[in-house]
Amino acid sequence: MFDWLEYIDTKFFLLLNGFHSPFFDHLMPWLSGNILWIPFYGWLIYSLYRALSRKQFVWAIVALGTCVAITDLISFHLVKETIQRYRPCHNVEIQSFVHVVDKCGGLHGFVSSHAANVFGIAMLLSLLLKDRSTLIQLFMWATIVGYSRIYLGVHYPADVFGGAAFGTLSGFLCYRVFVKFAAYE
Repeated sequence: MFDWLEYIDTKFFLLLNGFHSPFFDHLMPWLSGNILWIPFYGWLIYSLYRALSRKQFVWAIVALGTCVAITDLISFHLVKETIQRYRPCHNVEIQSFVHVVDKCGGLHGFVSSHAANVFGIAMLLSLLLKDRSTLIQLFMWATIVGYSRIYLGVHYPADVFGGAAFGTLSGFLCYRVFVKFAAYE
């Protein structure tokens, strides 16, 4: 059964990764990075500051830092090193078909730390801000970052979906801890 799932994941990856152009080859590394998103992060921090009390705001910043640390450390040091699934750009069976933009990254890709981080942040902030419009924007941002990882040739769709699921769960759990400390709700 896992062979069939891996086959589907590989075919889906090659389909999505195969849609490339010079314009998107320049854009996707920016979408995948952090520098482009700095104004967005600033707006989110400002939104938190306006929506929360001073104590809640401080705890929200702590919760965000904790969420990123958890998703990054666990996805990288525990999951990737335990599962050891090669990134598509390191998979010798399909390497010649993979459109790699920029660099390939580390050897293993499941789960995507980028996806885990951004979906964790999206979930936590959505719960903190309690605004449907913000929720949509946050998850659109996370989805764009996740897709960029496939476009760049460094993650299979399952890596991104796994990272998204792990990040979303982490964001929810960090929110629950935040509620306990910040007397929120």
